Amino acid sequence: MRPLFMLVLLLTALPTVVMAQTASTENHSAAVQLVEALNWRGVMEPVRAEQSARVKTDLHTRMREELGSPTAEEYAEVDSILDQLLSKYTLDDTIADIVQLFQEHYSAAEMEELATIVSTPVYRKFQAELREINRETLESINRKMQPSIQETVNRVSARIDEMKKTRPGK
Repeated sequence: MRPLFMLVLLLTALPTVVMAQTASTENHSAAVQLVEALNWRGVMEPVRAEQSARVKTDLHTRMREELGSPTAEEYAEVDSILDQLLSKYTLDDTIADIVQLFQEHYSAAEMEELATIVSTPVYRKFQAELREINRETLESINRKMQPSIQETVNRVSARIDEMKKTRPGK
């Protein structure tokens, strides 16, 4: 009797397992679709390349400070060590993590809706112009704040000068 009970239990649970796997597959597909719609690879590749170049530049600067005149082979060796580090966590790894995070935060329907929104021409225009808008915003803030910034720098400089005069031995 026990094997029959187990079979009935298994057959009862099977549709739930199949539905969960289907939902998970749909959720994963929706997350991949959203990552593609956001052009995550296209956005992240230049960022990753820029960061890598910046780190290499900083390492080369440190090598010059510590070694004086490093050879091309020494630079190449250090670059190779950094490249080995970068190969341990690739852009594909980052995208897989992003897909997983989207799945944890959004339902398949929500991700499909987001993918539709970010695929519209107006959103693409917004995204294409956002960097310029941010740059212009910072310029505007700096322009408006410049007099106050200069006044603050002058006040701080004057106060430091006063502090120097009150120090013993000065």
